[in-house]
Amino acid sequence: HRAENPDEPRMLTRAWLLRLLCAKARIAPDPDDYFSDKLESHNLLAGLRDEWLRPEWDREFRDDPPSVPGAFQFCLDLSHTSPDWRNLLKHGFTGLRDRAASRPGVLHQSVAMAYEGAATLARRLNAASPNPALAALAERPPKTFHEALQVAYLYNELQEMEGEPVRSMGRFDQIYLPFYAGDMKAGRLTREKAKELLKYFRIKFYAKTQGKAFGKP
Repeated sequence: HRAENPDEPRMLTRAWLLRLLCAKARIAPDPDDYFSDKLESHNLLAGLRDEWLRPEWDREFRDDPPSVPGAFQFCLDLSHTSPDWRNLLKHGFTGLRDRAASRPGVLHQSVAMAYEGAATLARRLNAASPNPALAALAERPPKTFHEALQVAYLYNELQEMEGEPVRSMGRFDQIYLPFYAGDMKAGRLTREKAKELLKYFRIKFYAKTQGKAFGKP
């Protein structure tokens, strides 16, 4: 693709690759997992980012003096990100895709392509191992507590696969309370089930990070 499109804007190339991985890469949904997420990316996106970043790294630190023993060495760090969780949960993958697609420019084209990939991945994961929280997310925003947590976890995995760590899961109580309250009012959820979902959500992060990852829940 890069050889055939040498003048393509880099953000569009990255979005194209993300969409391709979401559509074609090997997946491994666990039928006993509340939150499907496993996709084998072979670090292609992170590798592409590092390839493009390396010349900037060399230029940025080219004139620095040699480090001395005990000195702290740092890097060109571009990944302090806190996603707009409220917008993600309000619009979902498809809503953000459609909003971006309705606007002109390479940026919006890239955003639409990336969220189309996310919706495609949700569809593939659900087809391989049906999950009630995934079934509708390829078509609409989340409406239930389980769906909201599933969107958040899958988004987190996709952004980190793309190469930019998610440093914050946001104001968790404020963001997810409306979904919890709506489910309780409609009789779709019990307090014990909600506690189980939250416990599992946190355990997945801990299993991945051992509790060391930038303010994750």
